[in-house]
Parts: sequence; C-alpha cells; structure tokens
Amino acid sequence: MRTLVMLAVMLVGSAASAAETSNLPNFGGDWWSTRCSNISLTQSGDRLSGVYTRPQDSIGRHSFELSGYVSGDLVAFVVKLGPDGPIGTWAGQHTLEQEAERIVMRWHMTVDVPDEEENDDSLLRSVWQGADTFSRTAPARCR
Repeated sequence: MRTLVMLAVMLVGSAASAAETSNLPNFGGDWWSTRCSNISLTQSGDRLSGVYTRPQDSIGRHSFELSGYVSGDLVAFVVKLGPDGPIGTWAGQHTLEQEAERIVMRWHMTVDVPDEEENDDSLLRSVWQGADTFSRTAPARCR
C-alpha cells in the first residue's frame, strides 16, 4: 500500500511539473510597447538575443542589439543604445490578459555625466526609470 501511495504522489508531482513547464511562455518573436518601440526576440533555453528598435523620431527608427535572460515567466534584457549612447535595461513578467500575451516591465537607462560634473547627485540623476508594457500586436498608432 505504501508503495502505491508513493507511486501516486510521484506521478501527480511529475504531471504537475510537466503542466507547469508546458505553460511557460516562449518569448521568441515580435513584441510592441505602448510607446511604439519593438523588440524582436529569439529565445534559446533561458537566453535571449534580438533587436530593440526605438520608435520613429525626427531622424528615423534606430535598431540596437539586445541580450537577456528568461526564468519561467520572468524576463530581463539589456540594450546599448548606440556606440556612445546610453545603456537601457528592462525587467518584467509575462502575463495573459483576456487571452492576449503581455510583458509588464520596468526600465532603467543610464546616461553619461561628463567627468567634470560627476558627483553623487548628478550620477544618481543620470539613471532614468520608467515602465513599458509589450504585447504581440503593434498599437494602431504605431503601424
């Protein structure tokens, strides 16, 4: 009897683990932010690579390489926004809302402070922060 109970517990645990794994999101593909930026992601295991494209501005759209990680439904990536440009990081979580995939994220971006202006206050002000929500479909105003 004890063997049957142990076997049942192992089977239930194994099935729950398989179900949990099969429900994990695949972050690969295109995602659009509410601000019209686009990320095109390739997922290989827990690693991400891809391209971050800023929204159109007066000098056009610009694309930059990104790299990052996933852990279950958590995701984070980093982008160097040009050869001498700022560095941005995004971290967030995948969710489903009315069958639509979304990634709700916070971002931090650091900009350079000239050496002669560096002090504790100016260095802390050089780190900007905000939030983005990415979805699989581009907002109508971004198309």
